[in-house]
Amino acid sequence: MDKLETKNISNNLKGVTDKELTDYRNEVYNGLLADEGFISLCTELGFSNKDILDNVYLFQDFHDNYLLTKDIKTYDECVKKQVFNRLVLYRNGRFIERKRELLEPIKEKMAFNSAFYIQDYEPACSNLRYTKSFSLCKKFNKDITEQFQGKNWIYFQGGHNSGKTNLAIRFINGLVETRLKHQQEVRVAFVDTQKTFQRIMDLCWSKYSAADKAEYQEIIDNLIKCDVIVLDGFGNEYKTDAIRDNVLLPILRGKIRNNTTIIFTSTFSIDEVVQLYAGKNSYNDIITRELSDLLKYKIKKPIITCVTDGLY
Repeated sequence: MDKLETKNISNNLKGVTDKELTDYRNEVYNGLLADEGFISLCTELGFSNKDILDNVYLFQDFHDNYLLTKDIKTYDECVKKQVFNRLVLYRNGRFIERKRELLEPIKEKMAFNSAFYIQDYEPACSNLRYTKSFSLCKKFNKDITEQFQGKNWIYFQGGHNSGKTNLAIRFINGLVETRLKHQQEVRVAFVDTQKTFQRIMDLCWSKYSAADKAEYQEIIDNLIKCDVIVLDGFGNEYKTDAIRDNVLLPILRGKIRNNTTIIFTSTFSIDEVVQLYAGKNSYNDIITRELSDLLKYKIKKPIITCVTDGLY
């Protein structure tokens, strides 16, 4: 507290008697005692009624914050109320001191976002969850569960707006939430192939910066290390021999080596994607065959969300 603040407080207290201060202190104290839920919380935290009386204005602030935060259960409620942390009281020797810590929904949201190495979807989609109330989750739950538990890659194929991207988002979000709830480490990526593959390729081909080439290798390595990655819009990306050889194939080889999962969403069949990446010489024939073999080795059965345009 600086000198100006001390002077202002002193001026405000001029003419206030000790009895008036004591009466106000007791009024605040009795108001706190009247809130049984708050007193119960203080007791659980190890604070006695004497602690509250001796530090009544500190506990008054604690009570105000308690009322503000006690009914906040979700991240959206935090944002709506613009409340992101709570007041915490703790003992420090003979004294009771305060600190602030993030509310639990904020901690959960930060942990959720931190689990994504790449998160190429709209922020609102982070609320989507894998639940059987969503028709495609219910319809394909058995196939998805068997393929995921069997360490196979999952290939959602369907027309435009047929729900495949929505389904992939719900699955990976649900996976992250479940792992975090069980305090398990999890690292995932949701990759918009049309946007991100070209960015990775630009770094690989950079003529001017060794740092760009190092970043290219770092991205490839991190995608390989992820427990699960989604390649969204597979086949819609700009397709060149260079992207195939320097982006797609290194990722596929690495994921097979690490025995970790890729989830694809595509409007194309596997054979169509392979054909789109095919070149016009014998070298390309060999590489194209490898691409086909890698995909078909790990994808046991594509999940056809819809053969026509439709849902999302």
